[in-house]
Amino acid sequence: FNRVHWTNLETFDTGAIEVTQHDRELQSGSIIRNNVVGDSVGWYAQGPDKDVHMSWGIYLDSFAGGYTVTNNITYRNSHGGIMLQGGKGNTVVNNIFIDSTVAQGYFPNFQDNSTGQTLSRNIFYYSDPEAILIAGGNLTPEVLRADHNLYFCPGMETPRMRVRGIASFADWQDKGFDRNSKIADPLFRNPTQDDYSLRPGSPAFGLGFKAIE
Repeated sequence: FNRVHWTNLETFDTGAIEVTQHDRELQSGSIIRNNVVGDSVGWYAQGPDKDVHMSWGIYLDSFAGGYTVTNNITYRNSHGGIMLQGGKGNTVVNNIFIDSTVAQGYFPNFQDNSTGQTLSRNIFYYSDPEAILIAGGNLTPEVLRADHNLYFCPGMETPRMRVRGIASFADWQDKGFDRNSKIADPLFRNPTQDDYSLRPGSPAFGLGFKAIE
């Protein structure tokens, strides 16, 4: 039940809520839930050509494993709402991830250590058709089980992907991911005012999503 806003203004490769561990096998059993996380900037340096940013809303860094991430809302983070780097047994369920700049979710399978991760009944909504939906490394259903999620970018029929060996969202589904997920408007009440409660009839409910208070 925290509100975490405008963080990581002088740090890089960070998360508004971040955990890390070096043990490749440890299962934390910790739960990150019921938080609103917005505008994690990750500002690092200002150069002659561009600013350098990198931050996620919720970041399970290095080999952090055994976490449950549920009932959180993240919005306008530089690199994504959720990042699972190289841990095992993490569960990301029933969250809302909004309008990150570069990508919406990162799953790099760092050093090919990840197994048994779950991404289910989440809403991903973003407004820039040039942004990536999912970015990832070597992913298989044994590494990441993704299904019953709702994805939407207004005006774009097919989300952009940047996953090793996967060329498109259709290819992503062919390889066993998100076969029961949908691309549809979640019907937020007033997203321009950061009100991400769902109107009756949202397709998210049909996927098993439970309303976040």
